[in-house]
Amino acid sequence: MKSFLQKSIIISTFLLQTLIFGSVYDVGYSEEIITPSKQEIASGEIYLGGYGVYKERGPATGIKDDIYAKSMVIQEGESIIVITSLDLPGISNKVLKEIRKGVYAQTKIPKENLFIGATHTHAGPDLMGLWGGVTDTYKKIVIDKTTAAIINAYNKMEPSRLYISTTSEENLNRRGLEITDDSMSVIDAISLSTGTRIATMVNFGTHPIFVDEPEVSRDYCGYLVDYVSERLGGPVLFVNGIMGDVVPPKNVDSAKDFGETLGKAVVMAVSDSKEIEPDLVINTTVWKQKISNPIFILAAGLSILDFDISFNPFSGFEIETRASYFRLGTQVQGVTFPGESLTQNGLSIKDQMKAPSKLFFGLTGETLGYFIPSYDWNVPKNNYEEILSMGKDVGDIIQTKLTMFIKEDNTQF
Repeated sequence: MKSFLQKSIIISTFLLQTLIFGSVYDVGYSEEIITPSKQEIASGEIYLGGYGVYKERGPATGIKDDIYAKSMVIQEGESIIVITSLDLPGISNKVLKEIRKGVYAQTKIPKENLFIGATHTHAGPDLMGLWGGVTDTYKKIVIDKTTAAIINAYNKMEPSRLYISTTSEENLNRRGLEITDDSMSVIDAISLSTGTRIATMVNFGTHPIFVDEPEVSRDYCGYLVDYVSERLGGPVLFVNGIMGDVVPPKNVDSAKDFGETLGKAVVMAVSDSKEIEPDLVINTTVWKQKISNPIFILAAGLSILDFDISFNPFSGFEIETRASYFRLGTQVQGVTFPGESLTQNGLSIKDQMKAPSKLFFGLTGETLGYFIPSYDWNVPKNNYEEILSMGKDVGDIIQTKLTMFIKEDNTQF
């Protein structure tokens, strides 16, 4: 039980925060395990994503470590965003529609405010259908548990302070370019009433590709969040960044080594964090993206992909997608991105931001393959990323849309 003095200090702190800033953040966190059951694994119908072509890799044969749906809700005044991270290679728009519908029914949070993303672990179940898919039973488990994680986080919101810290870690461009986005940003939410951590969010970009055996795993992302959680004393979620052409550095041997290297950098960065004053802005654009890649069109025609894809007699096959711009105080600007952005495409967007810390939530919203700037299309020739891109123009289109939002924000940083 808190003493009268402790309660008085907490109330006074809350009032002082309100007087200074005019409002505070409300933050909640919740998570659910979404690991397939042993029975699902034994069925031979849980395929892992990320490697090879349709069913080439074969189904999962075991479980290396648990995978999660983790959700962090941030509200300031009437504005709200939900940052949700799933240990999956990607998420189809059919799955996202069900999650958005379930969350709205219980919370009335608009679907545009749900930032639901995948860590892109290549040892996660395939919720897109590209590599063989999963059972309907398991798909429903992911939908139900992700929905529950978001609703529970919403219901657990409490007055909080947010802090931001930024550092950098080494990664490697697999297309041979000299550039990557090596920045790593950390948002820390601290309860105003107890002083304890509600949650920590880490944003960094590179492929989780260490675990290549057919076992379910979070890959390096799991070692990263476990390391930070153990040392900071609160739950941690990981959101991948600009990682379409980015892989871990060559001198790292294992998921554990790389995850803990990143974890150490996070812990050190948090020791020098800066408070974010309460102010939350969000803008979302929704559009129908044309699909010109014949491989995507063929897969859609054969009902291999677990996506809702429409046909327009004037423009051909297309898919609805979305991207968002958001700002936290004057310290943080960020975007959500519905796929794997190549470095030059993503950095062109981040370079427009003026805040000290810049977030890039890759594979957030629909997971729609690689986004390549047109000037880098097939440079050098015959790249893997072009094969799994919806078309040559998709990188330019989303870059234009997000850059417009960023430039419309006249905040003085």
